[in-house]
Amino acid sequence: MNKQIDYLAIIKEAWRITWKNKYLWWFGLMMAFSGGFGSNFSSSNWKGNNGSGWEENVKQKISDWVALYWEWIILGLILLVLLMMVFLILNVWGRGALVATLGKITAKEPAKEPLKFKEGIKEGKKFFWKILGLNLFLSGTCIATLVILGTPIAILFYLKAYFVGALLAFGGLLIFILLIILFSYLQKFGVIYLVLGKVSFWSALENAYWLFRRNLLPSIIMGVIFIPLGFLAGLTAIIFILTILLIFLIPGLLAYFLMGQWAIIVLSVLGILILLVGILAINSVYAVFAQAVWILFFRQIALPKEEEKVAEIATEIKEPEIVPVADGLKTAKLDE
Repeated sequence: MNKQIDYLAIIKEAWRITWKNKYLWWFGLMMAFSGGFGSNFSSSNWKGNNGSGWEENVKQKISDWVALYWEWIILGLILLVLLMMVFLILNVWGRGALVATLGKITAKEPAKEPLKFKEGIKEGKKFFWKILGLNLFLSGTCIATLVILGTPIAILFYLKAYFVGALLAFGGLLIFILLIILFSYLQKFGVIYLVLGKVSFWSALENAYWLFRRNLLPSIIMGVIFIPLGFLAGLTAIIFILTILLIFLIPGLLAYFLMGQWAIIVLSVLGILILLVGILAINSVYAVFAQAVWILFFRQIALPKEEEKVAEIATEIKEPEIVPVADGLKTAKLDE
């Protein structure tokens, strides 16, 4: 039985919490660092006026460059992997700390002294391996599913059975998208169960699934609401970038004409640093706000009224019995 969810009230309360407790932004900063490595590489036409000969010349130059600097390339790749691992650790640790701290703030009877930054860090450390395990399990399952779905499709295209392959690819893509949506909710609810409910890894997964299944429509609506919220955050970042560019444009041109190349280099470095700090700040605030929204939403759907709880248990005989655990969260009593 779905409850009436006041989505606007959740968003307003999440923003109030985010703005009032600015120390939470440090946890958001830890999560923002995982915002990722990624580049949009668009393939271009390598063939110039000289055709394939020019392409071969470029390939030869790249090959020569790799052969000459292969030690530095390997070192760079190792450093990149280590940096990504550091960002992953910060993300998982920061998420655990943020959920634990927001859990205290959003509790039905909030603690007089909510967790401060150092206490939140300690709490996040306690749940680091569980959250990391949950993320790795869902990511690994997603990759395995992609391989299972993609292998027969690749074989069909290799055998030139294009029509059947295209139909299977469409069906596989649809299944994969639905799986991604399911896993995203399992991750969101699972982490909250792990940290606030203090349940085991598998219990968190199963309870996250049952919670999502019982509140399918409200959960989807909450997810859709994040589309305009994400757009607003992105728009804020774009406005900030354009503002910084306009601020540095005129001084940069004057500095170039008056003091030469070094002045504009210094101003460019300064502008880039300000841009990076600003973008990280926006991402940090948004990470805290988004997590606060999900925890407030979670508390509404995981804490039904007593009459609703009785009705659900009576009508859903095949589903596990619902019992309260730590922090007042609703979890499933799993059959042995």
